[in-house]
Amino acid sequence: TENAPVYLAAVLEYLAAEVLELSGNVVRDNKKNNIIPRYVLLAVRNDEELGKLLVGVTIALGGVLPNINLVLLPKKTEKAAGKEPKSPSKAIKSPNKG
Repeated sequence: TENAPVYLAAVLEYLAAEVLELSGNVVRDNKKNNIIPRYVLLAVRNDEELGKLLVGVTIALGGVLPNINLVLLPKKTEKAAGKEPKSPSKAIKSPNKG
């Protein structure tokens, strides 16, 4: 119809405003002055709805979200947490040659 281009322009304007607003919040949180691709990526990936919309999109120079898989972290046990590490002099005893 005749109104489709107007409607499409309004949707694109809304999406652009949303991305810029969230990116501006990330910039403010990082105490910076400029919006860079990294902040756009952080804003998009941390927003549930925009994240779903742009799930397959790669933002150039955006990097990735900071994330460490829990499997890669060292395992903490209750016994190990309570003990202090042994000093090298107590842990390794050299045999006496005497």
